[in-house]
Amino acid sequence: FYPKIDETIIHLRKKSWYTLIQREKYVKFGNQSLSFIVPEFALADMLKFRDGWVPDLYDIEFDEMDAELFNMACKDLDLDPEIKNEFALVHG
Repeated sequence: FYPKIDETIIHLRKKSWYTLIQREKYVKFGNQSLSFIVPEFALADMLKFRDGWVPDLYDIEFDEMDAELFNMACKDLDLDPEIKNEFALVHG
């Protein structure tokens, strides 16, 4: 069960997840001080939890992402190395 707020599906995470994104460089501030999660972390999160939409690996513009930040997010989320390796093969 996922609550809906104005047609947005909320995926719940543990408190440790929120602590992690606050501690690391995974949150940025945009217009009017609205915060958002950086794409590198969002992708690692989608690949880890798969509880919502997950993009096709061939559709991701990896060359526009910070590979070091993505690798750090994968490590911090303890992403299965096989999933990360599958992604790396596609974007090698």
